[in-house]
Amino acid sequence: MKVDDMKYALKFAVTMRLRTALLLRSGDEDEYSDNTIEMTPNLQNELGPEGIPQLHINGYVWASLLRRALYRLEDEQKMAASIGKYPKENPQGVSLLWCEATFAHLKTEINQGNKIDRQYGATATAGLFSEEIVPQGHEVHLHFNYFCKEEQEIEAIQEKLLVALWVVNEGIETIGGGWSYGFGRLEVCEVRQKTLNLDKPEDRLALWDFDILKHVEPVDWKKKKQEFQSNKPKITRPWIKYLVKAAIPAGQLLAIHTQTPPPDISRYDKLPDTFVFTRTIIDEKGQPSQVPVITGKSFRQAILSSSIERKLRTIAKPEEKPVCLDTTKSKGCSCKRCLWFGATDRGGIISVGDAVVHSSAANVLNRIQLCEHTMQNMNLFSGEYLTCGTFNFEIIIDCSRLDAQADKLIGELEWALNEMKTPKEGEERIAPSGWYRLGATATCTGQIEVQNWWDMTKFAGEELS
Repeated sequence: MKVDDMKYALKFAVTMRLRTALLLRSGDEDEYSDNTIEMTPNLQNELGPEGIPQLHINGYVWASLLRRALYRLEDEQKMAASIGKYPKENPQGVSLLWCEATFAHLKTEINQGNKIDRQYGATATAGLFSEEIVPQGHEVHLHFNYFCKEEQEIEAIQEKLLVALWVVNEGIETIGGGWSYGFGRLEVCEVRQKTLNLDKPEDRLALWDFDILKHVEPVDWKKKKQEFQSNKPKITRPWIKYLVKAAIPAGQLLAIHTQTPPPDISRYDKLPDTFVFTRTIIDEKGQPSQVPVITGKSFRQAILSSSIERKLRTIAKPEEKPVCLDTTKSKGCSCKRCLWFGATDRGGIISVGDAVVHSSAANVLNRIQLCEHTMQNMNLFSGEYLTCGTFNFEIIIDCSRLDAQADKLIGELEWALNEMKTPKEGEERIAPSGWYRLGATATCTGQIEVQNWWDMTKFAGEELS
């Protein structure tokens, strides 16, 4: 459509919080990390304190997010196709969606990671890396205009955009990288909307001014979410979401640890060599705090990928190759492991977010390394271990890729969760107690068990116990 044809503009101001950390890579590196967050230039020397870098989320990132969310809805394919496209048959046409770039006060931390050798399950040679991330809980704002020609279209378009925001709120569509490890999930907190008549001079003056929406009554977003969850729109690119409640069994230890000490070290009489892994969580008042976290990557790789790979290799016939061991394989590999969990240049279809540990406690243990030949003391070292705690993983499977056989992955995931589940009274345990482990020193620590799990696509906001 031509710009001259547009008579109305729907203005949206959406307040969001990061449900998980954000990995928005800039492609640059610094002395602390291999990848840095996309941010504005550091102009502090020229401009004083106002020039301190800010988080920068460009308009293309937001437009891509809304386009992908709309593509998942059966009735909105045409609307999604019009975003960011310039049709050949109408060279003067432009996208009907315009998204403003987001700038926000920047709080970051360094995420340490390592690549795992698929064959041996240990850290790959030269596999250590670090990335700068924006902490969970950070507030971001999405401002956009959507242009339309006819007044009678306005109400329908508003509803379509609200459904797209619901899809984003579900966590299946994210911003930034690291989708497989749960990065970039957004929670929609507040939506404000106003329609402008572009025939009126005062409305044209307000076209790029989103501050006017501060005085507009917000949409009843809680009611809208329940409505979409109860009466789901027609979805053409489906997903399935699980909530897994897990815990450290009584008397066991868990070593998801780091060599970086926490900001508050007053509780230690003597600093250990390793510390319980924590991430920064920002509360609703904007205050950061350090909390113990079980990373989604560790659960995805050490528990789900390893156990499913082991099962597939075990039951495979001699002529079958259900799982490859070559980590350099790319889109050409059709083994289930590469289809489900990803390869060098192809993403997987299963995403696991970080899990905050609740009711946690930790102890520092001193250990001795013995020489295997002389049994003499070689090294004294200490580490901090979690001794108790519960944590919830949110797992999402993208069922939209037909070649990936998502239905079979769903069956294998539920099998693994049931094997880890604590048996009820009178039931037999499927897998041996302590069979599933994660973290460092997993030969003697790292046992976890699943207390319960739910298919969240079947629920409409009910309380789960």
